[in-house]
Amino acid sequence: MITNAAVLIKKNKIKIKKLILPDLKKGQVLIKIKYSSICHTQIQEINGLRGKDRYLPHCLGHEASGIVIKKHSSVKKVNKKDFVCLTWVFSKGISAGGSIYHDTKNNKINAGPVNTFSNYAIISEDKIQKIKKKSDLKKSVLLGCAAPTAFNCIFNNTNNQKNKKILILGAGGVGLLAVFASKICKFKEISVLDLNKKKLKLAHKFGASKIVNKIDNKILKDHYDYVLECTGNKDVLHKSIKFVKKFGGILFIVGNYKHSTKFNIDPWEFLFGKKISGSWNKKFIYDFNFKKFNGYLNKLNLHEYFGNKTYKLNEINRAVQDLKKGKIIRPLIKM
Repeated sequence: MITNAAVLIKKNKIKIKKLILPDLKKGQVLIKIKYSSICHTQIQEINGLRGKDRYLPHCLGHEASGIVIKKHSSVKKVNKKDFVCLTWVFSKGISAGGSIYHDTKNNKINAGPVNTFSNYAIISEDKIQKIKKKSDLKKSVLLGCAAPTAFNCIFNNTNNQKNKKILILGAGGVGLLAVFASKICKFKEISVLDLNKKKLKLAHKFGASKIVNKIDNKILKDHYDYVLECTGNKDVLHKSIKFVKKFGGILFIVGNYKHSTKFNIDPWEFLFGKKISGSWNKKFIYDFNFKKFNGYLNKLNLHEYFGNKTYKLNEINRAVQDLKKGKIIRPLIKM
């Protein structure tokens, strides 16, 4: 099997290559990728900000939708012709690890257990979730990364929401879905902070009751039961603890940061009972949440979220640049 794939050759250099896929081994499934998307974790990987990359050259991508073409006999979770979502999130199934692909000159190309920027890909069984054949394959892409990240944080880590106030820092791909989840939970107040006016306008449509475009706004101080830091910006993270309510308020760190990032916190913030948590602060098996998350996502109109353009695989570098420049919230790539 030969496929076209986006390969990270070195820092900031992606090339479209023809790759030869190996035979399936235990726990692996061959997927025809239909749609994939790019998140800021991938941007950091491309920019070399996640520490030493020991797998170059390698394939990219960890959220996609597709169709099962073939499976190893050991795989029980899906069957041929099933519609599926591909995800990095921990799920049931055989953990088959990654694969070694080869280009047409027989050079080795590493591929992780989930890799999605290609026409076809070999995926580990534990990185696959089955979806209905009538599913919107564009929307289903988000079940791979953005939706579980946002929904897990809101639905599984917060409680008694009707009487609580929440602030979401950053109206990007994850932040907007967190706004939508907060609306479902009927938070008393849903505030969103971003500098991008278009994103704030969309946040309002997704359910924000208050929009803010100045991070030094004094009315935010000690005000919120929950604060979600979704920007991945160190300076925003440094200030975010100040917005958390004293005596029980929680800051959830959701955004991804440059490798070895450090920030300082005044210990008095902790003495006043403020808490900090990761967004994945409990053991999480996606299979137990997938149906519920999928149901919530199906209620959402994502036209403005993806924008008017669908990128082709050979436009991957343009999609990366458009995301980095804030021209689009989540680029959708059609394979």
